[in-house]
Amino acid sequence: MDFDWDETKRLSNLEERGVDFKDAALIFEGPVIAKEDTRKDYGEQR
Repeated sequence: MDFDWDETKRLSNLEERGVDFKDAALIFEGPVIAKEDTRKDYGEQR
């Protein structure tokens, strides 16, 4: 899986929350369970 993000938003998130998008993407390197969110119509698949 490939990830991309806005660098300005990445730096803002890192400063405000202490979480780097680069690190957050690592969670997908292990086993994952994916389930569609059908709680409401978002206008896109989630």
